[in-house]
Amino acid sequence: MKNYSDYPDDSAPYSRTRRPIKKRKRLKLRLIITALLVLTIGGITIDSNTRIQVEYPVIQVAKPLGSFDGYSVAVVSDVHNKQFGRESEKLLRLISDAKPDMIAVTGDLIDGKGQIPRAVELAKKLLEIAPVYFISGNHEFATKEHRDLFQALRDIGVVVLRNQIDRIYAEGDSGEHITIVGIDDPQGPADMKTPAQVFAQLTDDDRAGLVLTLVHRNFYLRDFAPLGTDVILCGHAHGGVVRLPFLPQGIWAQTGFFPKETGGLFTYGSTSMYVSRGLGNVYGIPRFMNNPHLPVVILKGA
Repeated sequence: MKNYSDYPDDSAPYSRTRRPIKKRKRLKLRLIITALLVLTIGGITIDSNTRIQVEYPVIQVAKPLGSFDGYSVAVVSDVHNKQFGRESEKLLRLISDAKPDMIAVTGDLIDGKGQIPRAVELAKKLLEIAPVYFISGNHEFATKEHRDLFQALRDIGVVVLRNQIDRIYAEGDSGEHITIVGIDDPQGPADMKTPAQVFAQLTDDDRAGLVLTLVHRNFYLRDFAPLGTDVILCGHAHGGVVRLPFLPQGIWAQTGFFPKETGGLFTYGSTSMYVSRGLGNVYGIPRFMNNPHLPVVILKGA
């Protein structure tokens, strides 16, 4: 009977002495793969929560816009007290570079008590770029500090619309204007005006031009379209928080799992709704493959 030593090194039968070596190699490979996965997921998560995605969607309106053809609106939604760089300098630089005609802050600027000073500082710097319009989100009312926030924003020159209408007029005496309808979040006072009552205040002249509605939540397209709005800008759903390449929608929003209309452009009849995926986070849940979102909407007429 031959001893293993009688075989050349490359022809010796499989032995117990070789098994631990193969096991160590397999373990090492698993550790490398695991480390790569952790690094990849970690890198995607960091990017998904820090790098702001700027988009320039064009919304075609089924009426002439005259002087307001090409009017641009930067949608700053769902900040939730988050900062991007020192004093949000990164966010402010991106908005400034976009040169919007107007900035719409569509709710959830704050996320808890004691955050009004930071929100006001951000609003002051936004006002240096363009006129700022603000409407409430559910988190403003949840803090119970909404009245102080609304007044602080008004004091520095932000147009705070609470179930109200405002008009932006073109230069000169043409009378051309766009009408801004600001709808309070439904978590507001029980006796506040209904959206139908607010839209009933529109004049025939308003309806002949562009009617732009600002509202926080993202599921009013089919309710508001018959009331006479051309464009709706909103947020609230955070893009579904976690997105995956093979799914058209996000995984979860405050409305539940696999929500609809969480980001991008949607239409119903002649009304268009653009949903921002928002900038901040909610309930401590990190974004994944769903970067903070800064849409600068371009309005084009027929």
